[in-house]
Amino acid sequence: MPRALRRPRPAARVTTKPTRGTRTSRDRIGSPVSATSEEREDDLRDEDDEDDDWRRGVALMSSITAGELLDPALQPSEILYRLYHQEGVRVYRTKPLFHACRCSREKVMVTLGSFAEDDIRDMVENGRLTITCEFCKTDYHFDEAELAALFEGRPPALDRGRTNP
Repeated sequence: MPRALRRPRPAARVTTKPTRGTRTSRDRIGSPVSATSEEREDDLRDEDDEDDDWRRGVALMSSITAGELLDPALQPSEILYRLYHQEGVRVYRTKPLFHACRCSREKVMVTLGSFAEDDIRDMVENGRLTITCEFCKTDYHFDEAELAALFEGRPPALDRGRTNP
């Protein structure tokens, strides 16, 4: 079989079964891992089915041309139908992508709470600590009183100090 049609295989497949109270006549006494012959046959059938599915998918995908893939008039749902109409195709509604960050002042405070107090004090410049989210570039500012409250266990005012660039 050509190398391109081969499906990557897992390193090993082991079927485990508890041996206490569920031994069969083929199990070894004291063996920590055992499998019945029926389980081994099921695993082999599953692997064969997976191999067949993989080969079928590779063969179908190799039947499409670069021109079809790059044709702006051809919708992705049409390509899927052309390739997999015999398998049954279900196309879900598309969802728009958008840029959003989930950072918040609360999350930054939780992160700061995981640092040692001395480390936080070393990060303070001009009586203020500024943390910048590297994803959305939002700056969070904390003064000395808020940092002291963080280490005393009192919640600081969480609605202050957020600025966007």
